[in-house]
Amino acid sequence: MTLPESLQQSFDTKLQQDQESRKMPILSNIERRAMEAGRQEGMQTGLQQGMLQTARSNVLEVLTVRFNSVPLDLTNRVNQIADIAILKDLLKRAISIGSIAEFEQILDANSPAN
Repeated sequence: MTLPESLQQSFDTKLQQDQESRKMPILSNIERRAMEAGRQEGMQTGLQQGMLQTARSNVLEVLTVRFNSVPLDLTNRVNQIADIAILKDLLKRAISIGSIAEFEQILDANSPAN
């Protein structure tokens, strides 16, 4: 028995979809947990990066408000700092320092080379 062309196409499409759905792997509990752990790790990394960027921006904003501008090399140095504790300390110091030069000395003292 032969089906009309339109019905044959519809049948073929549905048959193919059914076969593909049966091929779909079922995720094991281990795979699901691994995916969730990866998702959590990604969120944590993103959160840490956001906190670092905010801390850097805060330091530079205080310096800009206090001294009207911040030299590009100083901005680049602050943006290279990846330790939130150092950035928090620099923010406190940026509030009370007397000059950009004084801040640069503080930054030099906190650099990993020293």
